[in-house]
Amino acid sequence: AFDATDGAHLVVKSTNEGADPVGAARLRALAAGRRDVTFLDAVLAPAANAALLAHADCYVSLHRSEGFGFNLADALALGVPFLATAATGNLTFCRAEHGVLVPATEVPVGDGNFPYEPESTWFEPDLAFAADAMRAMVADPATARARAETGRAWALAAFHPEHTGRFVRDRLAACRAEREATAPLPVEAPPRERSVLPRVVARARERIHP
Repeated sequence: AFDATDGAHLVVKSTNEGADPVGAARLRALAAGRRDVTFLDAVLAPAANAALLAHADCYVSLHRSEGFGFNLADALALGVPFLATAATGNLTFCRAEHGVLVPATEVPVGDGNFPYEPESTWFEPDLAFAADAMRAMVADPATARARAETGRAWALAAFHPEHTGRFVRDRLAACRAEREATAPLPVEAPPRERSVLPRVVARARERIHP
């Protein structure tokens, strides 16, 4: 998206880089000689991670597959503009009016992507679209910040404990109702035959003690 002299600076944040030294080396080789790229491989405390996000002009998540997307949620709650793949778990809360959603195409995972199964699918974001969007954010940061502030207000309301509690309560109620509606009817056990043992004991006693 940028040349080394454009004024933008990319921070590549990772965790457990040593788990894939070959991939890490390839990534660093791509940025060789670029003083506008910083690599940070570390497990940060929550406060430090929030501080890193807060200092960013944009949080970029060009993922192929995402769970909930906690860093995206944190960026949204901090009023930091985001740019993210328009696919998977982050769509629970990422809205186009609050940031940039990058179109993506569902493709096979393929071989060599452990621990993912080759026959599974994930999403490939449109890098050309993302690069254009990043340049637009740098050219007009005020608009990006204004959209992010709108997203922040929405996020603080949407993620409020009372709202979340109602969501969990209603979801549990819906799951319970669905389970009860699809549960098989209980099968009545056949009537148990009355035991003849008491009568046998009574007759034996009569013979012993007439």
